[in-house]
Amino acid sequence: MRTALALSLLALACGDDSGAVDSSVRDSAFPDSTVPEETITLRTLVEEMATLDPLMTDLPYVTLQASSWDRRSVDPSDATTSGWYANTDKGHYQDEVRVDGRREYVMLEAEGAGAIVR
Repeated sequence: MRTALALSLLALACGDDSGAVDSSVRDSAFPDSTVPEETITLRTLVEEMATLDPLMTDLPYVTLQASSWDRRSVDPSDATTSGWYANTDKGHYQDEVRVDGRREYVMLEAEGAGAIVR
């Protein structure tokens, strides 16, 4: 919802009443690149956001996830912070290794570069 609103405001700020983006704004934003000459409107932005076809392509990356959970959180009828709502899952890692004499913790082991996001 916030993304759609931000794109709507951007289209209105950069465009005329029709929502078309002013070419001088586009050219100043992308001075050295080849930008398609098609008109960008609020409608084309929303259609691009709502189109799921790009999600079906082969991406040059994969998404991996590692997660921990508090092992005390098993019984929903125990509605306490030491039962179902227990949340002390910190410190649980896949592995602990020594690198140059210091301890490092392995959160997820995978090949290649990556990013840790929450």
